[in-house]
Order: sequence, then C-alpha cells, then structure tokens
Amino acid sequence: MGEASFKLCVALFEALMDEITQAFPDQDVNVTIKQSDPKAAQNVAAYVSVRDWSGPESTRPIQVFSLDIKNIIDGEEVTGPVSFSDDEATRQEQNCGF
Repeated sequence: MGEASFKLCVALFEALMDEITQAFPDQDVNVTIKQSDPKAAQNVAAYVSVRDWSGPESTRPIQVFSLDIKNIIDGEEVTGPVSFSDDEATRQEQNCGF
C-alpha cells in the first residue's frame, strides 16, 4: 500500500515539474509547494519564481500552478480516505498501472 501511494505521489509531482519546466525553460527557479486551501485537501499549489531576479524583490513575478486531485475508483469519484485491498491480486489492480 505504501509503495503504491508513494508512486502516485511521485507521478503527480513529476507532472507538476514538467509543467513548471515548460513554463520556465533553462531557468533556475524557486518552488514552494503547499496545500492551497486547508479545507480542500484535494488541491496542491506550486508557487514558482525565477531564482536570478535582478529587479526589486517586491516586483519578482510569481506564477502559481494548481494541481487538483480526484480519487476515482471503478470509474466513480470518491472523497475521503481510501483503503487499498489486503488481497494481493486486487491490490495489483489498484496500482494504476505503476
């Protein structure tokens, strides 16, 4: 269960980093990732700014990337905690192809 959750988290962050590197090609950036709304546990925001900024700090542009997450089981969206099956064969099916 832990390995499947870890792989899903890594896949989400890889997708987020792909978007950031496309927006800031060949640039060093500062990235702060946080849950943007404590009441919306299914949303993560990345606040990105160029690291080498020569202007005043107060004018440093910041771009926000929002990652909205949906849990879908058997084609239907679910909210709240989700349990993985104890059955090995079923758990393999729950690994989302990883």
